[in-house]
Amino acid sequence: MRRLNVHRTSSKKAKPFFAVKGKRLAKTLPCIHCHQTGDVYSIADGHVEKGQRHHHALHERCAADWYSGKPSPDDLEPQRQESMVN
Repeated sequence: MRRLNVHRTSSKKAKPFFAVKGKRLAKTLPCIHCHQTGDVYSIADGHVEKGQRHHHALHERCAADWYSGKPSPDDLEPQRQESMVN
C-alpha cells in the first residue's frame, strides 16, 4: 500500500494527511467524492488505527478532500448556477 502525503487544513495544528491506498477497483465503480469513474482505488485515512480504518472508493486526487469534509464538485454546481442567475 502506498501513502499519499497531503496537508490537512481543518485542524489548528496542521498534521500531514496520509491516505492508505489499497487495490485498484473496477473501471465502472465511481469515486464517492466526485462521482467519476476511472483510476478509483480503495483508500483509507492513515490516521485511524489499523483494524479500525474504513476504505472508500476514491481517486487519489479526491482522498484529501473527502477525509477533510470538503464538498464534492457536484455539490458546488447548484450554487454556481444560482449565483449566475441572481
